[in-house]
Amino acid sequence: MWDLSRQTNVAKIAGERGGPGLTVRRIDDSNQIMFQTRDDEGTVSIHSFDGSDFTVVRKYETYSRSFCQAAPCVGDSHLLALPSRQDSSVTVVDDRASNPVVTIPIQNHGMLTSLAMSTSGGSKRPILACGMENGSVILHDFSVVGSSSKLDHNFSKDPILAVDLAPSEVVSKTDSDVSTVVAIVGMAGDAAEVSELVESEQGRVALLKATHVRSASSWNFRIRARLSTCRVDGRSYGKPGISICRFRPQDGRVFAVGGWDHRVRLFERSKGKAMAILRGHSGSVGALDWDPTSSGLLASAGNEDTHIYLWKCFGKD
Repeated sequence: MWDLSRQTNVAKIAGERGGPGLTVRRIDDSNQIMFQTRDDEGTVSIHSFDGSDFTVVRKYETYSRSFCQAAPCVGDSHLLALPSRQDSSVTVVDDRASNPVVTIPIQNHGMLTSLAMSTSGGSKRPILACGMENGSVILHDFSVVGSSSKLDHNFSKDPILAVDLAPSEVVSKTDSDVSTVVAIVGMAGDAAEVSELVESEQGRVALLKATHVRSASSWNFRIRARLSTCRVDGRSYGKPGISICRFRPQDGRVFAVGGWDHRVRLFERSKGKAMAILRGHSGSVGALDWDPTSSGLLASAGNEDTHIYLWKCFGKD
């Protein structure tokens, strides 16, 4: 934990059983941090920060051997989506309950490769997104009593390495009956492979809106845009695959994408219009997140360099 005003390290989290760290994520409770390691138990722990040090407040042993990252629920600090010992299953836990809310096995899609969860527009029920090895994304709309309905769509032949969700407004029907989210989907892919696809499928980022009407148990969704990173026309040796994507937390109107092409790219949400390309990393961008208290501060980290970059994206903030 760094104090940016003083440029000093004020506290640190260390895995109890060794093993490399996999991800660190802020959860909706501003004083708590999720830390995931690849130790033998696949430990995911929640740490509370008191201003000077961290204290473990709860811990989950997932026994996951994959690189799938756990996902806090945006809009509900009590919920957490976890990978599991079974590479194609996801478990949702609630810190107010002694048992998991739901465990969802996913068949015939390969390994679970990415997770995201957010409360929805309208009903405010949690929506879970599962990115899969075979290029599919599965959305689950569920309440505290278990899984209720799902949407399954295939985007690519390559694994879905990143997914993020944000609530979307409901303009019809009763709010309690309708759940709506906007999703960003990021896919793997090398230039040679992607260049052989039809142009409409070359973009490694998909932006979509999904709606679930609970009374009818029906889903509908629309892909708003398919977005590209570096060129794949034979004149570029870049890698267009995506490692991570995050909506800006204040309103979800802007999102950032970290790629294999060593770039961070900013897009607006409504139609996926490109806004900026942030250069500086010497390797793939493997982690990024927004400051929840400022609409313009973004942090990113690379897989091969040894720096964390802080970006001031909008001059007015």
